[in-house]
Amino acid sequence: MLSGRAGVGKTALALRAAGEAVRRHWYVKGIYADLGRAAETSAEIASCGAAVFTALGGLLHSLGVSEPQVAAVADGRVAQYRSVVSALAERGKPVLVVLDNVSSLAEAEPLLPPHPRNCAVVVGRHRLTGGGLAGACHHALGLFEPSEAVEFVVRAPVAADEHDRRAATDPEAVRALLMACGRLPLALDLAVG
Repeated sequence: MLSGRAGVGKTALALRAAGEAVRRHWYVKGIYADLGRAAETSAEIASCGAAVFTALGGLLHSLGVSEPQVAAVADGRVAQYRSVVSALAERGKPVLVVLDNVSSLAEAEPLLPPHPRNCAVVVGRHRLTGGGLAGACHHALGLFEPSEAVEFVVRAPVAADEHDRRAATDPEAVRALLMACGRLPLALDLAVG
C-alpha cells in the first residue's frame, strides 16, 4: 500500500517498482488499473461500483480475455478475474497488479489477486487497512525534505546529461524552483525533466 497526497509520486513509484519486478522475472506480467479514471454507467454495476466494474474489464483484457468473453455482470467479472489470475499463478506465471487511485477497501477487495504467488500494489491518498490488505506493508510518501529536494534538483539534469550542470551552478534558481513546486516530487520531476 502506497499512500500520500497528490503529487508525491505514488503512481510513478508503483509503476517503476512493478516494471522492475517484471524485468527481474518475479512476475510474468504487470497489469495496471486506474480506478480514478474508470467509470461506466449501467444497472449491472451497482453491486461493486462503476470504477471497479470498469477496472475488472480492463484487467481481464490485459490478461488476454477477449471482449465477447468478458462477463457482463459484476459478480461474473470478479469470478472471472480471480479464476484467470489464480490459474496463471498455479502454472508458475504470477501476476503483479497495480491498483491506482483506490479510495476505499471496498474498491480494492474485488481487484486483489487471490493466489499467494500474485501480488498487488494498492495506491491511494489514504492508508487502507483490513480485509485483503490486512498485514500489507504500508509506505506513506510525503514531500521532499528541503535537502532532499535540492539534491534531487541538482542531480536530475546530471542524470539526463552528465555535462549539464545548470542546477548545480545557480543556487538561487534552485531555491526558486523548490518554492514554486512546493517540494512535491512529481512537480520537481516535471520541472527538471
